[in-house]
Amino acid sequence: MDTTPQPPILNDPWTETPAADGKPPILRDPRQELAVPPRNTDPEHVLSQAIDDNVNQQVSAGSLFLNQVNQQQGEHGPLWSLQSFLDHMTNNTPSAPPFPGAPQGPWVSMANEAIGGTEGLAERAYWGVYSKNRKPGDIYVKPGQVTADTKDEVSVGYGYNITGNGIENSRKLFAQIGIDSSRFDKILNGEGTISPDEALRLREVKIQEMNGYLNNLTGNAPLKDNQRAALVSMVYNFGPGGFKKTGIPDLIKQGASDQTVANAIANASPNQKALQGRRKAEAMLYAGVNGAVQQVAGTTTNYLK
Repeated sequence: MDTTPQPPILNDPWTETPAADGKPPILRDPRQELAVPPRNTDPEHVLSQAIDDNVNQQVSAGSLFLNQVNQQQGEHGPLWSLQSFLDHMTNNTPSAPPFPGAPQGPWVSMANEAIGGTEGLAERAYWGVYSKNRKPGDIYVKPGQVTADTKDEVSVGYGYNITGNGIENSRKLFAQIGIDSSRFDKILNGEGTISPDEALRLREVKIQEMNGYLNNLTGNAPLKDNQRAALVSMVYNFGPGGFKKTGIPDLIKQGASDQTVANAIANASPNQKALQGRRKAEAMLYAGVNGAVQQVAGTTTNYLK
């Protein structure tokens, strides 16, 4: 028998794990253990992860409300439970349209089409319809006109009110879509422009933000897709404070009929002739009238031309 010492096998990963009750030792490969990350197999965690993946897919598709999902886990702790998920689906999945031919599709798509059309795209900053600085045929901001104290509406893109949202707040929001402070100042001062893609991103961010305000103002009342799109269009136009003053959020919280809410929408801008057509179209969208999305989009509220 060769008794010459042999070098150790340095690359042999196999090790023996003693077994109980006199059974043969178990061979295991630690490389396999390292290749598979440890998993939390607690049933509650596994269920929560599965639900979270499902919710994320639906949020991406626009069929669940983004800010409500964020609130959900805050209310129910770090994990989803089956009951919290079922409650969320009941409250936040749009119900069926009221009759065949009513507007269908995710509310985000309807709101985008409606708001994009009625607001219109302006790549340069312009004075709002009711601003004293706005002159017929001369709507755009000129260098030196806007200061930190400017109260008149100065908007850009798809009706984004820079001054109404607060100049510094707007600066931060523009940074989120890739417009730095220097470019923001040039846009505000009438010396620069916003691209169509940037304007679209800004519109989409504001639509989600206005949807969050809508949820808060209405007490997270369940709404059909067409109703949510109509109301988001209103909040986008009025601002959260102005929308609250219409009394519509209270009607919804009180469980008013669709017809009652639609009538309130139609009459929400009695002293603003430029907005009355939009309000009537939004009322039809809320009521579920076929083609109402296109009617909202077809109204002109900023008179850019």
